[in-house]
Amino acid sequence: MENFNPKTSEIDGLLGLSDRETFYNFAQNNIKECAGHDRSYAIAYFDIENFKIFNDNFGYSEGDKLLADVAKIIKETLDTELAARLHDDHFVACASTIGLVAKIKDIHTQIRNLKKKTNVEIKAGLYVPQDNNEDINKCVDKAKTACISIKNCYDIPFAFYNPEMGGKIKRRQFILDNLDMAIEKGYIQPYYQPIVRSLTGKVCGWETLVRWIDPEQGMIYPNEFISVLEETRLIHKLDKCIIESVAKDYQKIMNERGNTEPVSINLSRIDFELLDLVNEVEAIRKKYNVPADMMHFEITESIVMKDPNFINEKVEEFRDLGYEVWMDDFGSGFSSLNLLKNFDFDMVKIDMNFLSDFDTNEKSKVVLNNVISMVKELGIHTLAEGVETKEQYEYLKSIGCEKLQGFFISRPMKYLECYKYLETNNRAFESLEEREYYDEIGKVDILGQNPLHNINRGIYKASLPLAVIEEKNGHISLLNTNSSYDLLMKEMNPDYVENSYFSTGTDYGRRFLELCHECKLNESTATMDYIFMGYVINHRVAHISYNEAMDSDAYIMSLRVDKRYTIEDWEQRINASSRQIFSFFECIDLFGLDGDYFENLYLDNSSNHVYFKDGTANEVLKLLLDTKIYKDDKEKFARFMDLNTMRERFKMSGESVLVGYFRIMNSHGKYMWKIVRLTLSYLHNNELVMSCVIPCDKETEEILNERYQKNTNNKDYIEKTKLGEIIDSLPFGIFWKDINRRFIGANKMFLDYYGFESVDEILGKNDEDMGWHINPEAFKKDELRVIELGKSTKNVPGECIVHGEIRKIRASKQPLYLNNEIVGLMGYFVDVTDDLETQNDLKELSITDELTGVYNKRGFNDIIAKYMDQYEIDRTDFAMIMVDIDDFKLINDMYGHGVGDKVLKEVCRALKIIAAESSVIIRYGGDEFVILHQFKDKSEIDDLISDINVAIGNIKMVDDTNIKICTSTGMSLYSKVNSLEKLINIADERMYETKKIHKKKKLEGA
Repeated sequence: MENFNPKTSEIDGLLGLSDRETFYNFAQNNIKECAGHDRSYAIAYFDIENFKIFNDNFGYSEGDKLLADVAKIIKETLDTELAARLHDDHFVACASTIGLVAKIKDIHTQIRNLKKKTNVEIKAGLYVPQDNNEDINKCVDKAKTACISIKNCYDIPFAFYNPEMGGKIKRRQFILDNLDMAIEKGYIQPYYQPIVRSLTGKVCGWETLVRWIDPEQGMIYPNEFISVLEETRLIHKLDKCIIESVAKDYQKIMNERGNTEPVSINLSRIDFELLDLVNEVEAIRKKYNVPADMMHFEITESIVMKDPNFINEKVEEFRDLGYEVWMDDFGSGFSSLNLLKNFDFDMVKIDMNFLSDFDTNEKSKVVLNNVISMVKELGIHTLAEGVETKEQYEYLKSIGCEKLQGFFISRPMKYLECYKYLETNNRAFESLEEREYYDEIGKVDILGQNPLHNINRGIYKASLPLAVIEEKNGHISLLNTNSSYDLLMKEMNPDYVENSYFSTGTDYGRRFLELCHECKLNESTATMDYIFMGYVINHRVAHISYNEAMDSDAYIMSLRVDKRYTIEDWEQRINASSRQIFSFFECIDLFGLDGDYFENLYLDNSSNHVYFKDGTANEVLKLLLDTKIYKDDKEKFARFMDLNTMRERFKMSGESVLVGYFRIMNSHGKYMWKIVRLTLSYLHNNELVMSCVIPCDKETEEILNERYQKNTNNKDYIEKTKLGEIIDSLPFGIFWKDINRRFIGANKMFLDYYGFESVDEILGKNDEDMGWHINPEAFKKDELRVIELGKSTKNVPGECIVHGEIRKIRASKQPLYLNNEIVGLMGYFVDVTDDLETQNDLKELSITDELTGVYNKRGFNDIIAKYMDQYEIDRTDFAMIMVDIDDFKLINDMYGHGVGDKVLKEVCRALKIIAAESSVIIRYGGDEFVILHQFKDKSEIDDLISDINVAIGNIKMVDDTNIKICTSTGMSLYSKVNSLEKLINIADERMYETKKIHKKKKLEGA
């Protein structure tokens, strides 16, 4: 330690530490001497908790020994001579920031081990001076403040000082002084976050989140002012303001839209104590003519605990008047289960912390499964908040969680802004009739032992493969399935395609539809057996709900492999009935997909077949084609029986049976319409297709003859047939558009690639609306060439933004015809990014940051050029947002580079959640990130920066360590500078201005 000599300095005789005055003098010198040097010092303030109790129990002599041991451990572990006892059991030290966190943890562990049979703990508050002229007395005070902030927090051994600690009193007073004015002037206002139905993806409600936007202070977030208002018992003013604001918004929305969705509002315990809350709410509701079922109220466990009987009475009053009452933050406390037993809640909101480690902790999924199943068993609806990724969304849907909210769907916004955002993204809104219908479906527990318990028709006694099914206009589709169902389907058929078995064009589909109608008509469970891929499956179906407005019915179905018969019994039954079954067919053949194996299983008349002694499958098919098939059907028959494409056609169709209608010569030499049914089969490890030929009845024959006459020489019919074959056979992301280049359809692979839940999210939009091309002009020109000139394009290279990254694609497009006129286009694309990288067709050096997975600075140079080029073409403006992690070097010094890397990953993860939808994220270097975002309205950028600050501010833990991460942002608009150099410099300057403000707040303690 510079200029410090323990031999010539004043020393604490008991502990061997420097005295207070010596410490303050030399510590001040160290802070000053840091200027211009690549080193820094921290002030550490220590407090021994329970020291008084230790003295009382063991005596002052033992207490002195403990103090001496603590002093030695602090001095030696921190490797500093500059340590002092301030008074009693409080110590202070000035030490290098290098490896500081590990050393503090080591001190904590050593002192714990000194007195294992006592409750002696040591806490440390840490402060790193922000300026070489900062007064040492203030530095020690700030370290002390940090230490006090974790007093009695036995699982937290240390804390760093941050401005929130020092500025708490000042901020608190501002909140108290300005609350009434903020309410009066409308600075406090509701923001809305949409809630969606997991089954449909439709918006089914909103949660109100309060924002305080002060003209001078800027955004004041709820975590700052709500706790202050609750402590001072003023929260009721805020909550009453929000309730009235929501009612006003409802009235306005109904006048403009004519319909809206229910809104949930958070309540505080103080509201129940200081207000006649039920009557206050009723008065506001009636004033603005709001139906009671459009207002839901959320209460937390803490509201109930103080006076559960009183709160329960109020909950029942609300529910008796038609309001819903929800339990918020379920799982965040220890008494949640008890509350579910004693209170009647309409909805349970599952705490978002369950999803915080969703991707890495399988236990989170186990807890979620059981929570949702238990809550449904109690007849309560379920909602999960904090949904950030598609994987979380899909998993929660798969286990039956009814409603979801979070940044994956939308951030909180002002109502009109959020409504327009959802409309732009084709997010549909749920009607009242749909709400009632899907609420009934939501009661079904697809995880539990008794899924229909809550609709008073429990039919299952064991966990089974379950599916919730909807029937509408004779069409059956799966709404949801449990994992047992999915596993069974995959086991029976590895190429299983969802909904494929329910086509009413199949025998199974027709029978299943009849089964559903039967159970609804009789108001009882209906059953049937059916054979799938060699499995005998027992089906049990019960009716759940009917929606008159939608004319749709919901059912639940269970499946089980039927084991009522032994294998021998079953084989005997099959053998006994097989001859009778065969008699329904004219001919049954087996063709090996290798083109070699052939066997005829059944033939009612040899004149209906060809002579095939020792013939291979391909030879028999060729002979049939040449001698038995009508001339106009030959081409279609050849495609239908093509063994080379058979497997792929089954896979693409999603059907278990392929059906064709052909004119085939009968035993009298006449061509008759016959049905050919194909199914895949296996024999002695050979993959086969079974062909069953059935004569058509007269009615079917008349329909086919009429259709044939109508479509002869019909070029449009041929075009449509070709188009259908292309869509069925191409294993790529396929889409089709109308004459105005607006999407009218896409396949599942296309939707999955871009992360869409349904085709509704793209319908009616063009590429420019979607914002996934930096320069959409090239794509637009190609599509106009296809539509206007009828010229197809093939493997045209391009780029698109996918999940915050620019991906390389090759697209092919061709015109769609109707009545010899082009009515649109169809296209498909493939992602070739990885292939190009493998072939070194991109650049010799990677443009991706290895640590975070986003673009690096080299990638930035390529991408920014595209944004600037696009601006020159059509003046599409874009913003550069520079994000820098404050004090990142200190994080690396104190926690180690391993933790520093994890901080970078965590910050990048937060940025992706907020900005990746239509922005590009770059790790510009070190701890600096850049976000590039094209926009139409500058308010988009302001909201984006606000959301970034909130998301990063919400990061509390990194690598099981409490770390407060703060970032500084700077933004510049290209339209204001028209220069890359100026764009970067202005964003950088503004970012450093923000950094100075943060530093000043630390110095001032505010």
